[in-house]
Amino acid sequence: MKYEGYWYYGLEVLYDTYRDELMVRHPNGVPFVLYSPRVQEFVSKNFHFVRFDTDKGPIKAGFYEIMSDGELVIYVKRMVTLHEEIVDQTIIRNFEKKPKFYAQLGNQLIAVTKQGQLMDLVKSKRSTVQQALNLRIEIPQEP
Repeated sequence: MKYEGYWYYGLEVLYDTYRDELMVRHPNGVPFVLYSPRVQEFVSKNFHFVRFDTDKGPIKAGFYEIMSDGELVIYVKRMVTLHEEIVDQTIIRNFEKKPKFYAQLGNQLIAVTKQGQLMDLVKSKRSTVQQALNLRIEIPQEP
């Protein structure tokens, strides 16, 4: 985890996607929440996350997983929403996962909702990107 510009290794980090918060387990076993703006990036279970402190085009401040890095960077925001309803005087809570994808090529950053948008961004390397998409991520196909 990179915190205030310094890397800390060997810490157990827990990422709460609902609250978009990072927690670290203290040696006594109790987790505590870190102040998010001080965390630049972290790795959890081989997933690499970075934090954007301010809104950057379609990306809002928060933690984003880096799906691919290089000339074309694919970010995914692991969003979770809570749906509550009352059924027979019982509160039913369901968490719904809604990932949102973003692509960055040079200075251009776009929200990706369909594969066609990504293909338009990478015109000359279309076949390479298509192969990578089939292996890594699932973005809804265009009708």
